[in-house]
Amino acid sequence: SYEAILADPDIDAVYLPLANEQHKPWVLAAAAAGKHVLCEKPLALDAEEAEEMASGCRRAGVMLMEAFMWRHHPWVAEAQELIQSGRIGELRLIKMDFSFTIQPGDWRLDPARGGGALFDLGCYGINLSRLFAGGEPSEIIARSRMSETGVDLTTAMIALTAARTTGAHAVCDFHEWFSEHVTWSPRRETYVPMGRAARATNKALERFCVAHASAVVTVCDSIAAAMEGEYSHGAPRIHVVRNIAVPPAGAATPYPSLRETLGLNERQSLVLYQGGVGPSRALEPVIRALAEAPDVVLAIRGPSIEAFERHYRAVAAAAGVAQARLALLPPVPSTDVIAACHGADIGLYTVADLCKSFTHALPNKVFEYMRAGLPVLTADYPEVRRMVIETGAGLGFDPQDPADIARAMRAIAQPEHRAAFIAAGQRVLADLDAAPEWPKLVHLYRRLAGDVPASAAPIGRSPSVAMHLPGGS
Repeated sequence: SYEAILADPDIDAVYLPLANEQHKPWVLAAAAAGKHVLCEKPLALDAEEAEEMASGCRRAGVMLMEAFMWRHHPWVAEAQELIQSGRIGELRLIKMDFSFTIQPGDWRLDPARGGGALFDLGCYGINLSRLFAGGEPSEIIARSRMSETGVDLTTAMIALTAARTTGAHAVCDFHEWFSEHVTWSPRRETYVPMGRAARATNKALERFCVAHASAVVTVCDSIAAAMEGEYSHGAPRIHVVRNIAVPPAGAATPYPSLRETLGLNERQSLVLYQGGVGPSRALEPVIRALAEAPDVVLAIRGPSIEAFERHYRAVAAAAGVAQARLALLPPVPSTDVIAACHGADIGLYTVADLCKSFTHALPNKVFEYMRAGLPVLTADYPEVRRMVIETGAGLGFDPQDPADIARAMRAIAQPEHRAAFIAAGQRVLADLDAAPEWPKLVHLYRRLAGDVPASAAPIGRSPSVAMHLPGGS
């Protein structure tokens, strides 16, 4: 037992690799037993705990050390010497990625046990950055994704706390609307809307962020306006930097025509879906719609398509759709997604109506289809409605209604309308460019730093959208 180890007079020191919430009691117990302690990171759950542990070890005359083993690796000493000597130039940027997959039920997702990505992994990046930079941060900017249990999968709430302590600015960047997200149901084997308790927890955290962050950023007007409707009584508060990808340079080699590869005849129209597949993508109603759109062939291309092939083919068979009218294709590299549209007639976007994070999204695949010269067939959701349906670049449909999807398929496949859809898509693309988006962040940070005049107006917003969605509907 642990108690027997601490009572053993032949043991001089102990290593504690326990879950985070057990660090304090066992460090203090080891100190009381006269043992030196090497404690796994994070040493404590907060500064008060750390001070109590350090004081207990000082009183007992034992050493307490946090187990950041990497600090003692030869490459760290060499890297630090290179930086301090200036041999590799001035240190201007440190960028780190550290992640691994954990399953539901893991203690790292339990806030009561000190769960969260910052404690488990992010502490490495913070520790390394402070070591190499030789100082403390003057500004803290965080992007946060909260899990269903409320622990920080990245760092927004920690950043707000640190900013309050240091007086630095904290900018919270919401790339998704986390309280309006889904969770996996093992019992139902599908994604379901987030549970009430988790949703309420995340909404409370989001409300805190909107109220206390120096600035809040998200990816599109629909999410910004809806969040303002919930958290700031409709007052404009949230900046928008749209998630518009830089167009890929293009495929190394040309892709063959999908129409020719699949052997379509002149009467048939090829609808292409490229993207994620599986329970949250709502492709089943689209497959069923083929029964009422006899001249349409559907091609689905995405990662792990082989895992869902049997299911999708069973859906087609049950709807009376010939298997030849459903093509299931392996994914292509992200740099090739536009070139791989060659030979398709229509680009498809759909996703299940499970949460507002889905329905208010601004998906890159819409722009990829436009860049490939395809009319866009899209689920009728707020942001894509603005970008596709209202601009004339394509048609919308009810994503759960096969009859409505079939209606839209038949209409968009009419050759006399094709040129107008494509021309409208090109006009949309002319107004959409990734290049102006990132300077918005620079302007925001300069505004916070006082380098440019302050303004109450959010950056990157469309006033019409903010008025159109006052309550987040």
